[in-house]
Amino acid sequence: MLELMYTKTSILTKIGLMYKPTLFSELLKLIPRNFVSEAALEYHSDGLKNKFKTWHHLVSMLYVHFSGVNSLRTLEQSLGSYCSSLYHLGNISIKRATLSDANQTRNAGVFEQIFQKMLALIPKRQIKRQLGSLKILDSTCINLKGRGSGWTQTNSTLRCHGLKVHVGIEHESSHLWFAETSEANVNDVTVGKSIQIIPGDFYIMDKGCCDYNWWAQIHNDGAYFVTRLKQNAAYTVVSDNNQNHDLKDQTIMLSNRSPRGGKKNECVGIPLRLIHVPHPSKPGRHLAVVTNAIHLSTDEIAECYKKRWAIELLFKFLKQNVKLKKFIGESKNAVLIQIYTALIAYVLLMLYQGLSRPKSTLFEVITFIKAHLMNLVERILSPPKQSYVSRQKCMPFMGG
Repeated sequence: MLELMYTKTSILTKIGLMYKPTLFSELLKLIPRNFVSEAALEYHSDGLKNKFKTWHHLVSMLYVHFSGVNSLRTLEQSLGSYCSSLYHLGNISIKRATLSDANQTRNAGVFEQIFQKMLALIPKRQIKRQLGSLKILDSTCINLKGRGSGWTQTNSTLRCHGLKVHVGIEHESSHLWFAETSEANVNDVTVGKSIQIIPGDFYIMDKGCCDYNWWAQIHNDGAYFVTRLKQNAAYTVVSDNNQNHDLKDQTIMLSNRSPRGGKKNECVGIPLRLIHVPHPSKPGRHLAVVTNAIHLSTDEIAECYKKRWAIELLFKFLKQNVKLKKFIGESKNAVLIQIYTALIAYVLLMLYQGLSRPKSTLFEVITFIKAHLMNLVERILSPPKQSYVSRQKCMPFMGG
């Protein structure tokens, strides 16, 4: 018995001495564990008989996004090969059936709450500028087709068969300040109305957010909107501001007092600025951009709307670098879990970017993480002399 105890103690001691942090384990340290425990407590997602806890589930899904595995079988085999490196994370032992059941039954709201709390961790940059903060709003479609996508048929549209992800970013700092999922047939403006309007800020939107009463609300709250005007919009021209410009520049007022269904148009009476800007991809065509910021010049309004392209780049980055195209679960709950854990992975990338020296782009950060995910941190910081990667080009991790 004494010999057995000595052997067991020796093994545990060796494991403790042998453990050295990997890049993945250091990334996970950026997630406050109380965020996970509080969300699990609120949603009752960690039962006494459930050994596969919310933390284990989150770690597994983050590994999916960073490693790029395409199936539960690959995930089980891949994580199984690193079990000795992950023991300190709670003895994670992934089985396909276990993770599949968790994706089916664990409330996706747990991961949504973790994501919303982690948004506050992203450092904000204070930039002095004459204009208020530029906030860009848009949505992207997560199309789901094939086996297991029957639940998408009820609320699907011609362009979207699945779910929508509504996102807001702050242009100056690239700060992700808002994200929400909805059914495919939910209009962008429906989600937009739930956003708290901050006086002095500029809200840049596409034509999908055309709602005159919401425009009036933004105006009355002391903020500004920059968006596109629909072709059939009824308005009267107050003044023509075109001075040495080939493109239209007018001050207008909406004239349709009851746009639809007997509703009152609260935007009637508010002076708006209407300008035409060249279409970015169709030569000879123009976009009708409207704003309540009538004090801005034509070039400033055009530049504000042009910056809306930044959110398209964000959608492109997410779909190309985290798992938002191929899903390892078929149910709606499993898809929502994968979406919210993808957003958590994006927040981790932004936090890592803030800690990296020298400053790196998000693409450089995700490329580096994927290449060294399960490598030891000490080896990353001190590459072999024979390596073609110079020590100066390595991206050291500054976490705890």
